[in-house]
Amino acid sequence: MEWCQDLVSSSGVCRVLRGGSRMNFDKGCTVTIRHFSASGLRHAVVGMGQALCAILITIAACSRDGDYDAPLAKVDSLMDARPDSALYILDTLEASSHGFPKSTLRRWQLLRLMAQNKCDTIFRSDSLHLVLTDYFDRNGTPNERMTAYYLLGRAYVDMGDAPLALKCYLKATECADTTSDQCDWRQLTIIHMQTGLLFYKQYMPNEALESFAEAIWSAVSPTVNYRYFT
Repeated sequence: MEWCQDLVSSSGVCRVLRGGSRMNFDKGCTVTIRHFSASGLRHAVVGMGQALCAILITIAACSRDGDYDAPLAKVDSLMDARPDSALYILDTLEASSHGFPKSTLRRWQLLRLMAQNKCDTIFRSDSLHLVLTDYFDRNGTPNERMTAYYLLGRAYVDMGDAPLALKCYLKATECADTTSDQCDWRQLTIIHMQTGLLFYKQYMPNEALESFAEAIWSAVSPTVNYRYFT
């Protein structure tokens, strides 16, 4: 199939193929390939619009009684497939965030950083990331601690500090509770993949291969979605 256009953005190169197949090289370490027709795309957009409306209505209702746990859970469910939509919804909560209980505030901040990372935001500071790792070290679940340290590592990658990034990635993998049925195997797989890539970029092939092997082991879980690795 013939290349018909190259679209260059700050996050990478997206080449659009004749016939509607799209290959996206994103900030992460994998390639996402989608095939869509005009009608399929239209139905997808309508469906996503309906889902976003439902979530925004839920947020509006929750804002009256101060309970944001339900909408945050709904946003979390959008995170992998539609991080831009998740980020938009999280941004709409910023005006209300000053009234959040501390636990809700920290969860909202963690989700927002996760969405920003998936949307290829370049992190210029580790300040909020450090606040979150400190908080979830004392109050979070293993999955939350793992995610917080992973995002701190992503910040250090963006800031050009590979040794600190690797330290955070490895700490993140240590936080995972692989004996629990609540373990986020998809996130753990992502972390091992990113660790392997960073080792590779640091000319450490043996360590890179070890991390990639760990990623393969983690990906054995049937709950892992292989399309999203950011």
